[in-house]
Amino acid sequence: LIFSFGGLPLTYYGDEIGTMNNTNYLNDPEKKGDSRWVHRPIIDWDKAALRHTPATVEFQLFNAIKRMIAIRKEINVFADFNNRELIDSDNPHLFIFGRYNIVKPSEHVLIVANFDLKPQSLAMKDIQEWSSSRHGELVDLYSGQQPDIYDNNLIIPPLTFYWLQEI
Repeated sequence: LIFSFGGLPLTYYGDEIGTMNNTNYLNDPEKKGDSRWVHRPIIDWDKAALRHTPATVEFQLFNAIKRMIAIRKEINVFADFNNRELIDSDNPHLFIFGRYNIVKPSEHVLIVANFDLKPQSLAMKDIQEWSSSRHGELVDLYSGQQPDIYDNNLIIPPLTFYWLQEI
């Protein structure tokens, strides 16, 4: 979400390879009162090197973030001009907002994130106003795939996000 919401995405070093929080700072009297140290671990260079080894978590995370950055640079709606609109849904597991190009409002992306461990659905009628046409098909910019839609409900897999654009 931080790559799609707007502004400069805040990441800490180690995020790109899945570094866990560092609680060792709690043992240092000079640092234990400053929780920012939880995101300042000593870099494990062996773990960092795994970002180049296919099939590792580090490789998957590193390349996923690189892909999000590339999409963000390519798609104008991600330029930050406070050009987002939160979309209310009756589903508390979903966070939904639209991004649009302020120069070409017809260019827009719908971001849908499922924070639950189970698949969730979103009635297409709940996002009708976002859609510029009733006939366009949706594609996820991140995966390049069309999402599953059953009975006019968008199905969002567990712990998944979509950056949806009409094609």
